Amino acid sequence: KFFIRFFDNHGMLNVNDRPQWLTISGGSINYVKKLIAPFERKIKLNTHIKFIDRKNDHVEIQFYDRVEKFDWVFFACHSDEALKLIKSPTQNEKDILQSIPFIDNEVILHFDERFMPRRKLAWAAWNYHINQDSALPVSLTYNMNILQNLKINVPILVTLNPQEKIDKHKIIKKLSYAHPQYSLKSIEAQSKYHLISGVNRTSYAGAYWGNGFHEDGVKSAIDAIKQFNKVHGF
Repeated sequence: KFFIRFFDNHGMLNVNDRPQWLTISGGSINYVKKLIAPFERKIKLNTHIKFIDRKNDHVEIQFYDRVEKFDWVFFACHSDEALKLIKSPTQNEKDILQSIPFIDNEVILHFDERFMPRRKLAWAAWNYHINQDSALPVSLTYNMNILQNLKINVPILVTLNPQEKIDKHKIIKKLSYAHPQYSLKSIEAQSKYHLISGVNRTSYAGAYWGNGFHEDGVKSAIDAIKQFNKVHGF
């Protein structure tokens, strides 16, 4: 079900009239900068939170050195991270958030062409590597030259969970990212979003409420703001 929904959402089930995808020049950091520009100085980075306690008339955020009170809390983070922060999660929050788990993926930025199809005509933005051993996970290589319209001769590639060793002399950077792991259980949990978001002075936002893409994150953020406005009338 998720596979069909994903392909339909991206116009990949159509033979003709497929959507023309656009990318932001310079990467997503540029739209993030524009979004936070009005309140950039109010953002507190590297601030460790012990827990978040929802009261009847306010929300308390317990830092290691102080407590601050707010009207509302937005969890714009991964489902498992949100659950760890809440002091007294409801049963609905436990059931729903635990049903949308995240899995760590090894991510390597490199220029090793061996991870692309042998025929350059077959090079695509997304390139899948399926091992003969079905028990091994599928590997994926993004062609950043296509995705970010890079005007250079060297292929800049991003490979998730490489099945073979990448030439160490061609590795630019190694990272680890967590991605939502979808299943029938997680799809059911997504349909129960309204049971935990917009209630108890709490809203949730994140790409995991959709297909895991930036657009899904933006949509859930708009939904979260609407929930807040409905209660406080802004």
